[in-house]
Amino acid sequence: MKFKLTIIISVLMLSVSFGQASKYDSLISDLSKMRSELIEENKTGFANLGRITKKWPKDVLESSDFKAMINQIIVSKQYFNNRDETLLSFIDKYWPHMNTKDLLDVSDLAIIEENSELIELILEGILKPNYPFALNRDLDVLSEFVFYDIASNNRVGEIGAGFGTFAFLISMIYKDVKLSINELNEDALDYVQTKFEKNGRFINLENVEFVKGDIDEVNFEDNNYDKIICRNTFHHFQKKKDMLKSIKKVLKKDGELLLLEQDNTLKQAPGVDRITFTPNQLLNTCNEAISLKKIIKLMKRNGFKLEEQEKNGERYYLLRFSLIK
Repeated sequence: MKFKLTIIISVLMLSVSFGQASKYDSLISDLSKMRSELIEENKTGFANLGRITKKWPKDVLESSDFKAMINQIIVSKQYFNNRDETLLSFIDKYWPHMNTKDLLDVSDLAIIEENSELIELILEGILKPNYPFALNRDLDVLSEFVFYDIASNNRVGEIGAGFGTFAFLISMIYKDVKLSINELNEDALDYVQTKFEKNGRFINLENVEFVKGDIDEVNFEDNNYDKIICRNTFHHFQKKKDMLKSIKKVLKKDGELLLLEQDNTLKQAPGVDRITFTPNQLLNTCNEAISLKKIIKLMKRNGFKLEEQEKNGERYYLLRFSLIK
């Protein structure tokens, strides 16, 4: 009997594993197709992108400040039509520690704008950072999908989706999932919607909605969400108690709140960081990041129970919370 049970469990585990592998094989295939089409549409721009990325060292590419700076360039160029000199002055003012003169010049800004979708995939680690930007098949982001355990019939909301790269991956993998994309910044939300519509051939656009959030309210209409995802955004909530109350309101009774968060107690090895040139600084940790212990305590105080936690790379933790009954 014990032997039979072992066989049954093994078969079940294998079927789950094959099911997940099938989903991720499909994602890899879709990403490869998307990369090829983006390159084919703009071969000259693609070659120019190879030229400017040679100036971006690996640790710069991984810096949250650099990602924010590049995203600012994309939005400013596409929505505000800022003059290039004005934009570079703005960047120098708000990211003075980035030594932008070594990383960018005026001619680079147009190249960044016309290759915005490829650059997003590079900054997310989906494409390798060196020309010809091959697909990175060892995607760290796949471990997130395993942890989130999204089912094809789920209703999912992502809060603070930024430029929508991860939300787009959700839509590519789970075409039957109903996805609500929440973003506080209206310009970023417009950019996400435009990107989704432009690349609708890779997703089921009918299952996606775009929601302008507030600092104290997610603004989702229904209370039947299976999963709410916050990726590196919870520590930025200005009104955490109100936001958690709003999330509780839209989750099903057996729904889950899933966080990807930094732990501000993580330190890097002693030395000088080439981005900020300060000794023994936090490992690319956001200034607003809080400790894992404080996050869990805060969640419990507001009606959420920690069910699971998992280290994700050097700087992050994945956290699964259920509603306290």
